[in-house]
Amino acid sequence: MASRITHLPHTVYEVRAYVVAREMLYREVWNALEYLQLLEDGCRKHNCLLHAWCLMPHQAHLMVSSLDIGSIPAMMGYVQIRHTRRMNSLYDRRGPLWDGPYESRPVSPEDLAEALRELYCEPSMAGLCPTPDHFEWSDLNPRLAHLSQPWPLDYRNLSDGEKVAHALGSIRMGRVQRN
Repeated sequence: MASRITHLPHTVYEVRAYVVAREMLYREVWNALEYLQLLEDGCRKHNCLLHAWCLMPHQAHLMVSSLDIGSIPAMMGYVQIRHTRRMNSLYDRRGPLWDGPYESRPVSPEDLAEALRELYCEPSMAGLCPTPDHFEWSDLNPRLAHLSQPWPLDYRNLSDGEKVAHALGSIRMGRVQRN
């Protein structure tokens, strides 16, 4: 269940984990909440920071960084194994839930704004909601509760440092911080 790249500390990675055909990441609201709890536990246990997340029916799309080499594969293994066991037990199913290893790629500070925009816009582009802030299984929705600006935030006017600060400073799982 590990990605084939070496995950360097203090680098943001875009992580995608796909479920097998005809299965869903969550069938009920509480399945998604349990998955989020596993993400929180996995990040705390393996010294990772979860900066953004979007749980679509057939994939988990995350922005993650680690403080140690090897933390992201360990965290993803922790989450995927436990979620598979829960779903298999709850729904009397057998076999793997995940369609191969997760995918990950490093995101440079220059590309971070575009990667976040893609993460948040994906549900609306897939037809799951009218606008990104209406999708309930994304951390964008709770973020907007305290913002006066409507989505999308105009990242073009931000410096590279402000883009990184916006993404990295907003959420640390285990200790949710809001502006």
